[in-house]
Amino acid sequence: MWIGFGFAFFILLTVAGIALNNAVQSASSVELLDRTYKVMTGLDDLRSKISRAENRQWAYFLTKEKSFLIERDTSLAEARASFPLLLALTRDNNSQQNRLYQLQTAFDKRVGIFIDSLAVFDELGFKATQHLFDIGQETNAVIRKIIGDAKQEEQGLLSARRDHEFSRVKTITVITVLLLAFLLLLSAWIRRAIRGRFALEHAWYEEQRPLLKTGALQDAIFNSANFSSIATDAKGVIQIFNVGAERMLGYTADEVMNKITPADISDSQEVIARAVALSKELDTPITPGFEALVFKASRGIEDIYELTYIRKDGSRFPAIVSVTALRDAQENIIGYLLIGTDNTARKQ
Repeated sequence: MWIGFGFAFFILLTVAGIALNNAVQSASSVELLDRTYKVMTGLDDLRSKISRAENRQWAYFLTKEKSFLIERDTSLAEARASFPLLLALTRDNNSQQNRLYQLQTAFDKRVGIFIDSLAVFDELGFKATQHLFDIGQETNAVIRKIIGDAKQEEQGLLSARRDHEFSRVKTITVITVLLLAFLLLLSAWIRRAIRGRFALEHAWYEEQRPLLKTGALQDAIFNSANFSSIATDAKGVIQIFNVGAERMLGYTADEVMNKITPADISDSQEVIARAVALSKELDTPITPGFEALVFKASRGIEDIYELTYIRKDGSRFPAIVSVTALRDAQENIIGYLLIGTDNTARKQ
């Protein structure tokens, strides 16, 4: 009997030792996983702040409103503050440390281009900043590449650590079952708790990912060749003419920026007819021209309509146009954004 008690006591001590060891390793694994998630979130947040700084400088180019430069500098300061935290989180990973130093160098270069392009713009105007804009885009591509490589490595570490954790839990579960059958329920609870933690953290990351990718999605939409994105100032003069607009309409950006309004590349009879129709619909006189194209948007009314665009060579095509008013922090209109798609194929 005493041998039985001794054997039972030995098994209980063994199970307690396994449980203690499991708790220590679980805490270590959770800490590693938490660091990985923080690194991935920090990288996305850094990219988002750089994108916001770029947007704020563009807003200053459109409006010359100094508050946008303050917002730009705030975003850059926040982005710069991210580097010490990321370096601390990856202190045991030499390859990630090297990438972060390269990323910091590229970031400093991008900040320098912000400053140089602003000085050139204030002295010579927007057109003179074109070469700096091109250099800035190249630097942005380098930043995106480094961030993408760093995130890919962190994703690999995340998968490896997750697989290791599941393998370890499975082994401990088997040993626990062999030692004492009645501890099976406890073992199952531990496994469910760990898996629940993984599921919770994964769900959090999936929930946050769309927000963190906003800057990248904005870049992809604006630079898409399938959409014409035309931004104007408050008076309707074109300030931004993206690659999609160049492809659809045959003009280069230099040929239209600060020179014409979107009404000048639209069918004049359709613009007149739209002004007449809106005047009757809204019971207010509307002048044919650019005002007819943006009147609803300027009043906060969603406006999507079909309009015939005229290319540089004189050819015409139907387009679906969505108009949005661009506003500053005080809700004053600082310009308009017209996004168009070629409607020829659908009409045919």
